[in-house]
Amino acid sequence: MIRRSIELLALSLLLSIPAVAHETDSPFDQHFMTKMIPHHQMGIDMAKQCVAKATHEELKAMCRKIIEDQEKETAQMGSWLQAWYKNEHAAGHSQDAMMKQGQQMMKKMNGMSGAEFEKHFMNEMSQHHRQALKDAEACVSRASHAELKSLCTTMAESQRKEIEQMHAWLCSWYKDCHEAETH
Repeated sequence: MIRRSIELLALSLLLSIPAVAHETDSPFDQHFMTKMIPHHQMGIDMAKQCVAKATHEELKAMCRKIIEDQEKETAQMGSWLQAWYKNEHAAGHSQDAMMKQGQQMMKKMNGMSGAEFEKHFMNEMSQHHRQALKDAEACVSRASHAELKSLCTTMAESQRKEIEQMHAWLCSWYKDCHEAETH
């Protein structure tokens, strides 16, 4: 009787290991995506403003690519949230604060044009990308879904390149030369 109880206990523990491991790993994936979707939306909104107001065609082209890439990534993450967690994206308090801050920045940029707009945009977008880069790098090492890890690798690579490019333009166009922070 005791032996049977021990066997049943051992079997129940073994059966619970994958569920426990999945529960431990899953919250990171879900949290990352629910945080990154509004972050990307803010980047998309900023990039749309750039397409309308930038004076350099190279910058406008980068902004169009940011919109295209981040719309695809946002749709993919939304799809995964639904498939993996059966929930729609719902912004939390930290995302609400981020969106409010983004709206204030967008309002400020509305009043800018020409060189003033481009310099401000590239500095703000670089800062915005640095946060996403930090989060994407954490995702590469911590996500439990291989598909998400792959997406995060792509995000990190593209945002690192965009930061470096914007800093090169700031230096070349506006003599605002400082080392691009990509860590």
